[in-house]
Amino acid sequence: MAMSPLAFGALPDDEVDDGPALQEALDSLPPGGTLLLPPGRYLHADVLVMRVPGTTLAGPGSTLTATVEDRSAFVVDASDATVRDVTFTVGATTGRGNQLEQHKVLLMPRAGITLSAVSIDGSAASGVFVYGSDSFLLDDVRIRGTRADGIHMTFGAHDGRIVDAVVSGTGDDGIAVVSYRGESAVHDVAVERATVSDNTHGRGISVVGGHAISWSDIEVRRSASAAVYVAVEGEPLATADSAGISVERVRIIGANTVPAVDQGAVLVYSGPARGSVTGVHMNDVDIMDTRAGSSRQVGVFSDGGTVSEVFLDGFTISGGPDRRFASNVTASAYKLIGW
Repeated sequence: MAMSPLAFGALPDDEVDDGPALQEALDSLPPGGTLLLPPGRYLHADVLVMRVPGTTLAGPGSTLTATVEDRSAFVVDASDATVRDVTFTVGATTGRGNQLEQHKVLLMPRAGITLSAVSIDGSAASGVFVYGSDSFLLDDVRIRGTRADGIHMTFGAHDGRIVDAVVSGTGDDGIAVVSYRGESAVHDVAVERATVSDNTHGRGISVVGGHAISWSDIEVRRSASAAVYVAVEGEPLATADSAGISVERVRIIGANTVPAVDQGAVLVYSGPARGSVTGVHMNDVDIMDTRAGSSRQVGVFSDGGTVSEVFLDGFTISGGPDRRFASNVTASAYKLIGW
């Protein structure tokens, strides 16, 4: 069953707040129903929420524009919900937000959420914030110009896939897995075929606390700090350990553009004394033109935490600093293969 928001009073391109009508339409969908947005731009001055399980929001040629940065999220809080062929934007933002209501698309702890052919152009915080979701799929998602991460997965999100993502111009990491100590760790997530470029702060792709995370067929261009970062970090935002991380077929170009952050192209890091990074396998990594002032291309470092079973296999490095690898941990903790 397909419904139109026009029946509830929403009208695209009239520069009038469509939020109440859109919310009423979303809440009126029966399970399995679809809200089909006619092409055009719809404004909303408050958070919009999908609450009905099994429903779909679709709108080729449609844009949802938030007009109040502190209440700018589109929230998917329903199991087996789908959002496809919709562009999400926000008006002017004054700074980086950190509240759930400020992420552009927020996926709540529900199972089976899918985003397909979704574009995000600007956000007061992250572009897509995956907050404990289970069995999620982000397919053909395009994100640019966010204040925080492009895609951020946290709070025990698990058994998810990100496929064919393009992320550019973010204010922090391009695609990030982050698990804070004391919370459930993110686990069993696969990122396949992603391009990340030109973030102004942070890393290209990162795992800062997480288990069984895999990355394959990734390109990272002009990351502010490391293009690939696998770590456990200490206070003030202590994270869980990182274990079972796979990174393969990665192309890195022009990493570590910000001189104040010396991370090189790839960094494995264990910060706190009780933290652990173990079981990191990177294979077929091509690094080109890392910032010449970086102290190294690839590093494995500890500030007191444990590092073990790090395998760096088949790295090809050209351009950038002469020092290809550096570490302050025992040589038994890592192995360089085929360099």
